Amino acid sequence: MESFSLMNEKSKLYGEINDCTVKAAAVVMATTYEDAHNMCMKAGRKFGKGMVTYQDLIPAIKQRGFRVTEISTSAKTIRTLGRVLPRSGQFLIRVRGHVAGVSDGRVNDWSEGRCHRILNVWRVEEVNPVRYTDATVSTTMMQRRKKPVTRKARINYELYDTRTGRVVKKYSRRPKFLGYPNWKQTTYMQKDPSTKGNLEIRRV
Repeated sequence: MESFSLMNEKSKLYGEINDCTVKAAAVVMATTYEDAHNMCMKAGRKFGKGMVTYQDLIPAIKQRGFRVTEISTSAKTIRTLGRVLPRSGQFLIRVRGHVAGVSDGRVNDWSEGRCHRILNVWRVEEVNPVRYTDATVSTTMMQRRKKPVTRKARINYELYDTRTGRVVKKYSRRPKFLGYPNWKQTTYMQKDPSTKGNLEIRRV
């Protein structure tokens, strides 16, 4: 089983977000992030989107030859879960908007030790597991992911010193303030008291 930090690194390489179901599946099936990623994609998960635990994730795990059984627990939060669950076995934990995997008593997730309220717990047992090695789906998704385009903001307004003509601040949008006092102007005047009463806004 891969550590959560390793799965996080692979997730960044894929350019993935909202992939807690992928990581949880990898934990409970004791497989790699790539394998779980392929399984979730084939089960209908869209790139960068989550999955519905009941409708999508659990049926996909069952198709891989695992038995998934919902169980009751006296633990109210993930923090207290370790005192209740057995020290061996794999479990899926659902909280609001998130799902985590537990293996051998350890929550292999960023939510470990947090006070997230538990909604459901499933025991995942290996019956007749099926392993896939095809990585074409994940490779295609990696190529599809594009880096965001960053654009420089256009400067339309300036805060300047009428005495010296020095520009002390630039704005892309019209500032809500038109004159003194303002915390930005006050900061500049504290650094240079001679600018007091001389700071004005002008359109570039």
